[in-house]
Formats: sequence, structure tokens, C-alpha cells
Amino acid sequence: LLKIGCRILCTAVEVWSEMELSKNLASLTLDSVMPISPAGDQKPIDDFDVVCAHDGEENDENITSGDGSVLPEDVEESMLNKNMRQALEIHERNTDENKHRIRDKQDRATVELALDLRTRMNIFKLIQRGFISAVHGCISTGKEANVYRASSKHGDVAVKVYRTSVMTFKDRDRYISSEYRYEFFLNLWAEKEYRNLKRIDNVDIACPTPLAQLENVVLMQFLGEKEKASPLLKDVNLSPIEWDYHYQEICMTLRGLFNKCKLVHADLSEYNIIFHNMQLFVIDVAQAVEHDDSYALEFLRRDCKQLNKFFSKRGVTVLTVKELFQFVTDPIVKEDEAYFKLAELLESRQNQNSLSDNDAAKEAMDEEVFKLVHIEQKLSEVLTFERDYESVQAGEQLDVFYPIVTGMKDDLTGAKVSVKSSSDSSEESVAGDEEAATSKEASSAAGCFGKGPSVSLNLRQRNESPNTKKARKKLVKLEQREKRQEKLSKYYKKRKQTLCKLAKRK
Repeated sequence: LLKIGCRILCTAVEVWSEMELSKNLASLTLDSVMPISPAGDQKPIDDFDVVCAHDGEENDENITSGDGSVLPEDVEESMLNKNMRQALEIHERNTDENKHRIRDKQDRATVELALDLRTRMNIFKLIQRGFISAVHGCISTGKEANVYRASSKHGDVAVKVYRTSVMTFKDRDRYISSEYRYEFFLNLWAEKEYRNLKRIDNVDIACPTPLAQLENVVLMQFLGEKEKASPLLKDVNLSPIEWDYHYQEICMTLRGLFNKCKLVHADLSEYNIIFHNMQLFVIDVAQAVEHDDSYALEFLRRDCKQLNKFFSKRGVTVLTVKELFQFVTDPIVKEDEAYFKLAELLESRQNQNSLSDNDAAKEAMDEEVFKLVHIEQKLSEVLTFERDYESVQAGEQLDVFYPIVTGMKDDLTGAKVSVKSSSDSSEESVAGDEEAATSKEASSAAGCFGKGPSVSLNLRQRNESPNTKKARKKLVKLEQREKRQEKLSKYYKKRKQTLCKLAKRK
């Protein structure tokens, strides 16, 4: 479209200049240009009015000798005035400047498969803005990005550069050649990783702290000491006790990502975990998806499978994929009780190691079925709930897995009760009886929607009269007015969040 527009503009200017030229030629004659007498009877130079800003004598000589103002013999009527000549010169100059730039392979030339011209300009912009002062050697290379070590006034930082021109992708040129959307997609991919790192860092889960992002370049915390990067989990040699501890740590991290950050890593393995300061740091979160994504549960099962496979090779007693998946997605277990729940699952798993061959084969088959089956994320997606409920009540064993995610009981009779620890149960036994009595009263008043004081009791009755309707609306307005008095303004909420962030940084 740009080429076509430029061609149309040039054609229009040429037509306009030709029209103006024809008009000027129609009004010009040889006598009007220079009043020259017939040959042999020339008038003296003094009889002409020569108006010029230059040397008059030199101009008189040029006119007499025929240089300058005398028209050529082969042109009868061709003369452009000063304005037309200037207009054509300006047009010619603008046309040369606005020519379409022809791109060649030099514009896409890269260094180390990642640093092309545009990427280097982005790094120079980060240097000018003061984020970094110099870029050093390459830390790691992957199929889609390279990571470099850079220095700043606060210490070393990591620079992750997504590849734009050269990638180890088979037949990639057929899909992205001459495609602007792919470059835009890379920038969006880098921005997604930056935002996901921000979200993970805000809930105190171990990950590199993000610092800045510019197009396909992401700046983050450098994990290492003395200019040497920390190793990946696959390159670490630990004792069996340490492997057991870090397996529990990564299980808690997986649960924190799902419940606190509302994310699923989608590619969590020993290649995307860094061992730094005796702690496991999660990296490469660009492909992480939301927990309610249509493929989220499938990705989560794959992450559980990869982690169990790696740690089992290190001699760790791991949970089954179903048990780990249930622990990660269980909405009933509270955060302060999650570690104790995980310890109980691991202890029960150690007691089940001595299984017979038939039981082991059956468990392995159930494991493979669980990896492939579709799991509904919401009860609204379950189309056969009534049939499943009747089958379970009849004593049949059904392979239904949506109760794991939705927090329902195995017999589908209702929601699970939150598990209390032994220390809390003795202290809250008396309070529990009192709360049970009050909850019964509230449920009888609110019907099937009873949730205690959170539900309004001024419900609309069937066939109510106009007077009762006015009274009910008046009571509803009074309730809403009381809620507005206790409501906290947005200014104080944002102020509280800002103070919490400042306290974390300190």
C-alpha cells in the first residue's frame, strides 16, 4: 500500500507540473523574453531595462553574447519561471528522500543467533537509561532465547534476549518470512514473561526478580556468585536427605503457583529450575498459563509427571501423579496446613511401597488413565452429574476426577470440610459447637442460600403486596447504607498495597 501511494503521489505531481508548464508556455513569446532586434539592426544595451541582483556589466555581456537569457535555437517556446523551478527542485529532493527502503539480508544479520541490529539497539537504549552499564558473556542458550550477564550500578543482572531472526525451528522460514506479526508476537512473549515473573515475585515464590522489559529483551536478577551463574537442577549432586527436602520444596512451589499466582508453569522440569543458595528458583515462565485456561490442568499433570520422573531417578519416594495433582489443586487445604498435608501424603506413600505385583500393576494402569482423561474445571461443565451421583450412591466405582478440582466429596454429597490440625482442634472444639448452633439458625432463615450474615434476609416473597414491597426495599437500602459506612475507600486500599510492597523491598 505504501508503494502504491508513493507512485500515485509522484504521478499526480508530474501531471500538475506539466499543466503549469503548458500554461506558462502559452503566455510566453520570444519577444517578451528578450526584445532582440532583427539581425544587423540591434539596439544598444542601454535601451533595455536589465533588472538583476548580480553584477550588471557581466549580465550585459552575457545578454549581448547570447549566453544566459538567449533561448536555444532548437527550442521555440520553453521557459520556466523561478517559482516553478523551485517547486520542481523541492519535489525531486523529497522524492529521493522518500523512496521505499529496500531491505536485504544485512538487516537481519545476527551475532550468536540472537543479537540482530534491532536487538542491539534495544540493549543500547537500556544502557542509555541506566539499567545496565555493559554486557558480558553468554550464560545459557536455548531454542528460543539467549541469556547474557550484564553489569549495573547495583551488581550483575541477567539479560534475556528472545531470538528474532535465527531459531532452531525446523521449516521456520515458511511460517514467519515477511511476517510482522511474528515480531510483535515475540515482544508480547517477552512482556508475558516479565508480567508472570512480577506476579510470582509478589507472592514470595523463589524466582529471578524482574527489572525491566523492552520489546524482546527482558532484564532480571542474576542468579550466581563471582560472575558465575548458578547451575540448573539437572547438574546438581546432593545427598538423599537433601533431595527429599527439595522435592517437598518444589511441591510447595507448584501449589503456590496454582493457588497464589493462579498460574500453571506448563514446562516445569529440571531444565527450568535453578539451584541457587540451597534453594530452587523457577525460571522460563513465558509459556505459563492461567489456572482457568482450557489446557491448564493438562499442563499441570505434565509438570507433575516430569517432576516425579526426575526425583524418582534420584532415589526420592515420590507421590503418584494423581496424589500430587490433588495436593496442588485441593481448594480445601489451607496454606499454613499444606506442608503438614504433604508430609502425611509422603509418609503414607512410604508405607505403601511394599505392594504386590497385581496391586502395583493396577496402580500403574490407574496412573496412565489419569494422565489422559479429561477433567472438568467447574461443575457447570459437568453434563452427567445426576447420573454420576446415582451411580456412586448405588455403590458403583466411577472414574470421575472433577471432585479433585472442585473440592467435592468422593461420594458427591457435598463439599469437603476443611482439615484442621490436631493442635487447633482442641482449642476450637468449644467454639465449633457454638458456631454450629448459630449456623443452623442462619440456614433456616436464609433457606438453601444460607451463608450466615453474608446473605441478606430481606428476600422477595412470592405474591407480595405493594406495601410490603416498599417496606422491603426500605430495609434493603438501610442495609446497603450500613455497608457503605464500613467500606474502605480505594485510596486507603492502594496506600496499603504500596506500603506492603515497600516493606517487602526493605
